[in-house]
This record gives sequence, structure tokens and C-alpha cells, in this order.
Amino acid sequence: MNLPRGVAVLSVVMCAMPAAAKPVYKCERDGAITYTDQPCASGAAAAELPGLIVTTPPTASQRDLAREHDARLARDRAERDAADAQWLEQHERREAAREQAAESPDQRPKRKRSRK
Repeated sequence: MNLPRGVAVLSVVMCAMPAAAKPVYKCERDGAITYTDQPCASGAAAAELPGLIVTTPPTASQRDLAREHDARLARDRAERDAADAQWLEQHERREAAREQAAESPDQRPKRKRSRK
């Protein structure tokens, strides 16, 4: 029972921590507005961006995990596509055989019924 409470406490602590955000500067040059982490001119004030979510770049292990996930999805998709192609090929063969059987007369010899 301590694990759920520990997770809840950790979640509260992480949400309460302020984001270590760098200041963002709004620059206007030749009518174009850009945002940068460096001041455009001396004495430039940081722009106020409400609701800004600052994220850190993924770690090497997170990138590796994402690559593995993408590779697994690609393998699964390739396997599914191969199975679909195989099923389609079999289906087309069955349909062609059915059409051929419907177009051609029965090739089996007819039996003569003998009366006793």
C-alpha cells in the first residue's frame, strides 16, 4: 500500500516544483517576429509567455527507448502487412478457382444409373 501513496507524493512534489525556464525574448526585425533565448538588443526585456510548458530534451536512454519502440512498431506493421498480403493472395486464388469452376462445365464423367 505504500507504493501508491509514494507515487502520489512524488507526483505532488514534481508538480509543485517550478520549471527551470530560461527567459524568452521577442525580437522583431524587418516586420518578422521571432522568439529566442538571447536578447536581440541591449536592454531587451524578456517576453511574458503565459502557460508556457518548458521541457528538457530527452536523455540518451529515453531516445534509445523511443527508437526501440519505433523499431518494434515498424516490425509489427511489416509483419501485419506481410500477413495481409499473404491472405489477399490466397483469397484471390480461391476466388479465381471459384470463377473458373463456375465458367467451365463439370468435367466429371456422368454416371449411368443402372436399374435393377
